[in-house]
Amino acid sequence: MGYIKKLFYKSEVQFDNDKFTIRIILTNVFVPIYIAIHSNYG
Repeated sequence: MGYIKKLFYKSEVQFDNDKFTIRIILTNVFVPIYIAIHSNYG
């Protein structure tokens, strides 16, 4: 039981890290594009 719990916790932490990485990538990619679009058309 403890082993499964540990495995689940590990995958949960990994999932959080992946979400965080994805959020950083989205921020680094889409924010400059968003700013560029809005500074051009704004």
